[in-house]
Amino acid sequence: MAEAKKRRQWLKNKVADRRSKHGDEAESTFWKRVKERRLRARI
Repeated sequence: MAEAKKRRQWLKNKVADRRSKHGDEAESTFWKRVKERRLRARI
């Protein structure tokens, strides 16, 4: 459980970093990729 929390924090930092570099459109494509990865992992 703690592992998931750490990972979420890491993702948040990564996204914040990305947002500052590229703006919101890069963030949304990033989240699309994350969602796709989650869906695939579930199967």
